[in-house]
Amino acid sequence: RFVIGMVALCARGCGDSPEAVTRDTLSAWQELSAILEGVKDQASAQAAVPRVEALASKMKALKKRSDVLGAAPLEVQNSLRTKYEKSLRDISDRVRQNLAQLDPQCLLRLQDALNEIMSTAGN
Repeated sequence: RFVIGMVALCARGCGDSPEAVTRDTLSAWQELSAILEGVKDQASAQAAVPRVEALASKMKALKKRSDVLGAAPLEVQNSLRTKYEKSLRDISDRVRQNLAQLDPQCLLRLQDALNEIMSTAGN
């Protein structure tokens, strides 16, 4: 369901093409995974907060780009799903694994910024 939501968000469009917003979205999720992989303790969690907040803003901007054009034609959505679904599913799994491995106190430090990202991805 999460991956389908990301494909739907990506497929709605952007400044130059639905594929560009899909690639940018995939890149943003890869960036989140890399940030989370670097969180090892309270200090690194605190240092990650502004990076995750900046990423949340980036993802909101991606959603706005997508919303401006509205829904992409079904054939475009299907093409993007075929091309990017595995990559999006893989990065989604990596992010979930990274979150599951975080110390609960580290997760609390990141919670607000992560909630911003998840609320954007869910819409």
